[in-house]
Amino acid sequence: MRTTHLLALSASVVLVGGLAVAGVSAEFSAQYEAESTVRSIVARVAADATAYAIDIHGRLLFLAD
Repeated sequence: MRTTHLLALSASVVLVGGLAVAGVSAEFSAQYEAESTVRSIVARVAADATAYAIDIHGRLLFLAD
């Protein structure tokens, strides 16, 4: 019975860790896709403008020419 509880606890720790890693990975993927979308929109609107990044407030940061 003690071994069963230990195995269940170990499985829970592994599961929670796996979910955390998957969540972080999904967040990075979503951020990258959002930045790519914004860059493509900026490229269509102003061909000479180059979006460098997005700040934490969603504002575009541009490279100076």
